Amino acid sequence: PMLKSMFCGALALSTVTFAASGCGSDDKTTDHSQSINVIAVFPNSGSFAERGDRYLKTLQMAVADLEEGGDLIEGKKIAIHAFDATNDKDLAQEKTAAKVAELGSENVAAIFSATGAAHKGSVLVALDEGIPHVEWASGGRDDEFFSMDIPNEQKRPIFQLRGLCPSLADMAASVAYTQDYQKVGLMRGTLDHDITHTTIIRQRMAEYAALAENAWTGEVANAEDFVMEYDTDTTWEQYLEQFLTQNPGTDIIFYHLRGDTVNFSFLKAAKALSEAGTDVPKIMTCDMARKPALLDPVQTNVADYLVDNFYFIGRGPLKSELADSWDADLNTRYGVTSDRWTKTGYDSMILVGLAIASTQSTEHAVVTEEIYKVSKDGQEVAYPNITEAVAAAKAGTDIDYAGISGTVDILSLIHI
Repeated sequence: PMLKSMFCGALALSTVTFAASGCGSDDKTTDHSQSINVIAVFPNSGSFAERGDRYLKTLQMAVADLEEGGDLIEGKKIAIHAFDATNDKDLAQEKTAAKVAELGSENVAAIFSATGAAHKGSVLVALDEGIPHVEWASGGRDDEFFSMDIPNEQKRPIFQLRGLCPSLADMAASVAYTQDYQKVGLMRGTLDHDITHTTIIRQRMAEYAALAENAWTGEVANAEDFVMEYDTDTTWEQYLEQFLTQNPGTDIIFYHLRGDTVNFSFLKAAKALSEAGTDVPKIMTCDMARKPALLDPVQTNVADYLVDNFYFIGRGPLKSELADSWDADLNTRYGVTSDRWTKTGYDSMILVGLAIASTQSTEHAVVTEEIYKVSKDGQEVAYPNITEAVAAAKAGTDIDYAGISGTVDILSLIHI
C-alpha cells in the first residue's frame, strides 16, 4: 500500500524505518548511538490512516530543513523510526516500549505521537524513561498525566504546542489581571480536565497579587472551587444561582465544563438568569465550546447575550502569508496538504532540533530544558530560515523560535 511504502521509505537526509510493517529494518545491527533517533507513533491504519502519511511527511520536511546546512551534531543524522499507532492505547504503549528498548533509551532524543491512542500509550513510556514527548493532535489529554501521583519533575518532558490547558488557563488569568477584575469566581466540573484550569488560574492570580509592581489588588471570590456535577438533577441555572448567592459581588466567573452540549446549556442558563433579572457577571471559559453552533441564533440562541458578557479563550494555528507559504511548501515538496495539526507538528520537530543543536546533546534532561529555552525570550528565528536558526543555536545564541502555528512559548507544565 502507498502509505505503508511511505513509512518504509527513506530520505537523503534522514533514515525512516517502520517497525513491524513487514518491510524489514536493520535496527538490530545498527549502532543507534551514531544517530539522533526520534520515534513517530502515528496512525497507519483505520480511519486516521491518511493523517499518518501527512504527519510523517511533515516530520520529514522538518528534518530536512534542520539538516539542510549540515548535521545538528557532527557525524549524526536524524533517524525517524515510525510505526502504526493503531487505535489501541495498550498496543501503542507496547510498541513504543519495544522500540525504545531496541534503540536504547539513551539513544532516543524524542517521541512524537498523533491521535488519542498513540498519545495515551506512548506518553506513558516517555514518562517512565524521561524522554521528551510531543503530542501533535489529540487535544488536552495530557491533563490526566499532570495530576498523576508522580514527582513533578518527571512530568516536565511532556510537551504539547497546541492550546493545552495550562496555556489556556494562563491566558484566562491574564484576562482577569489585565482587565482589572476585582473578584474572580471559579466554577468547574469534576474531571481532571476541569481541575487543571481552575488550579492554574488560582495559582496565577496569587502570583499577580504578589507582583512588586502593578500587583493585582483583587481576590478570588471562592476559597474552594465551586464544583458542579455532570450527572445530577441540579440544573445549571440552579448552580449559577447558588454560586452567586454564596459569592456576592463577583464581577467575572471562569467556569470549565467538558463537552459542547454541556457548555451550550450552561451559557443558555446564564442568559436565562440575566433575562430574568439576575445580575450575572461576565463569564469566561476556554475553547471547549468551540463548535459553530455556539453562534447559531436558533439552535443555541446565546450569541446575542455573549457579545457583551463573554470571554472565549482559545488558541489554534494562525492564518498568515507565512503559514500559507509553508502550506504550499509542504504540498510542493511532499505532495500532501496541510491540516490543523501539521504546523504544530513541524514546529515541535524544529524546537527539538534547535534544542539539540544548541546543547550538542541528546541527553533527555538536557534536551527537555533546552526546549523550554529555545521557545521563548531570545533572538527570534523562524521558518523559512531554519538553517540560520540552527547556526545561531550552535553558536550559543539565545534564540526564540517563532512557530508556523503561532507563538510557541512553552510554559512549564508543572502546575499541579
